[in-house]
Amino acid sequence: RLAGSLKPGGRLAVIDFDEPAGFIHRTFLSSHRMDPEVIEAELTAAGYRLLERHDFLPQQSFMIFAAADGAADDEASVRPGINAPFLAEDLDVEEWTKRFEVESREIYLQREAITDALEIEPGMAVADIGSGTGLFLSLLNDRVGAEGTVYATDIAPKFLTHLKDRVAKEDLAQVEVVRGGEREVGLAAASVDVAFVCDVYHHFEFPEAS
Repeated sequence: RLAGSLKPGGRLAVIDFDEPAGFIHRTFLSSHRMDPEVIEAELTAAGYRLLERHDFLPQQSFMIFAAADGAADDEASVRPGINAPFLAEDLDVEEWTKRFEVESREIYLQREAITDALEIEPGMAVADIGSGTGLFLSLLNDRVGAEGTVYATDIAPKFLTHLKDRVAKEDLAQVEVVRGGEREVGLAAASVDVAFVCDVYHHFEFPEAS
C-alpha cells in the first residue's frame, strides 16, 4: 500500500484538477473525485496530514501530506470500473502522449516548477504513482542523482511497456518500472521518501487502501 511504502517522515504530493464534487469528465463521462475538499477528506480519513498547499497551478490543486499509518482493508470501491479504459488491450499510448505532453496542458508547462516544489534531494527514493506516459521521469531521474531511485508505477500494461521503452531510450539509469494494482502500488514497505500523484488521484478506486 502507498501509506506503508513511505518512509518515516515521507511525504505524499497530490495534484489534481480543481473541480467541484460530482464533476463529469468530458472524456471519461464518469464522476471523478477532483474536488480538493474531497481529496483532503479522503486522505485525512486514511490517516494522512496536510502539510502545505501550492497555488501556482490556477486550474489544479496541489497538496502535500505527511505519511499515514495504516489503511482500510475492507474499503468499498468508490467507482467500480473507473480504470477499465486504461486496462484495455487497445489502449492507444501515442494518443495519450499527445494529450499529456503538450504545451496547452498546465502540468506540462509547469513541470519544472512542480518538480521544484517536491523538494527532492540527491539520494532520495521517489515514486511516480500512475506514471502514465512518463512525463516526469527525466526530471525526477536527474533530481535523485546517482544514489537515488525513481519508481515509475502504473496499472496499465500498455503504459508499463511504454515506460520501460522510454527508460531504455532516454537512459534513465535511476528509474525502475513497477506494476501496481487497484489496492496497492507494488512498492516495498518504508522504501519511498516522496510519493508523487499527478492527475491520478481521481483514478484511485480504493483511496484509503491505496
